[in-house]
Parts: sequence; structure tokens; C-alpha cells
Amino acid sequence: MKMPARLNLISAALALLLSASAFAQTHPGPGGHGRPPHEPPALNADGTLTLPDGTILTPNADGSFTLPDGDVIPPPPVHNADGSITLPDGTVLPPHPVPNPDGTITLPDGTVVTPNADGSITLPDGTVIMPPPFGPGRGPGPGHPPAKKS
Repeated sequence: MKMPARLNLISAALALLLSASAFAQTHPGPGGHGRPPHEPPALNADGTLTLPDGTILTPNADGSFTLPDGDVIPPPPVHNADGSITLPDGTVLPPHPVPNPDGTITLPDGTVVTPNADGSITLPDGTVIMPPPFGPGRGPGPGHPPAKKS
């Protein structure tokens, strides 16, 4: 049975309106994630912080926070002037290698290495190091069996 053209037009308009309404309800909008923006915690007179959900955090002298149940959130890592990072347990991570304009890379200890087109690396003394056969574009990663040859 054929629908009259007028009903086809009404059906199409209704479908467009409903889909636009559904989109408006689920789309986060510009720059959003579908959630309200985060509110900063309120600073209380006693130095504690109250989160928007009512949770009270107590700051400690070492930069950590104590939750109401006694659990402690460790302080954040510290980024040092030399590029290293100090973790809450005192572990110091070395700074990242630095890429140079000429394509070489300076390692944290000052050693300058040269990456080669084949993926190998040339050390200052001329030694060429080949990367392992795994990694981006080099086959399966650790924990995965190599592809079977047929």
C-alpha cells in the first residue's frame, strides 16, 4: 500500500525532529564531555577541603591527603628543574632524552646518539645498535606469539 505524499513528508519531518532532539540530549556540546564542569574543592576554615560530593580531605604536611576512611592519597610527583621526576616514595626518574635540530638525540647523561633510517642507533664511538625485532612495525609485541609462516 502506497502512502500519500503528504504522509511521507510528515513522517520525514517527524523523524528529523526526533533525531535532532535525541542528538541534543546526548551530544556534549562544544568542548564538553556530557558532564557538568568540575567544581574546585571548598577550602574550610580548619584547612580541610570539601569536594562537591561532600567528601572531606585532610591535607598532610608531606603533600598527601587523608580521606574520611583513613586511606591516604599520596602527594603528586615532583618535576625537578633538571627534567627528572621524584615520585612520592623518593624514586627519581631520569629526564627524557632531548631531540636535537640535526636529528640526533641527547640522552640524560649527555651522550648524543644518531637514529638511522633502518631503525638502528649509532653511538658516539661508531657502534651501531639494532633494535629488537619487536615494536612498532616490527611484528608482534611481547607476550604475543610470532606469526606462523605458511
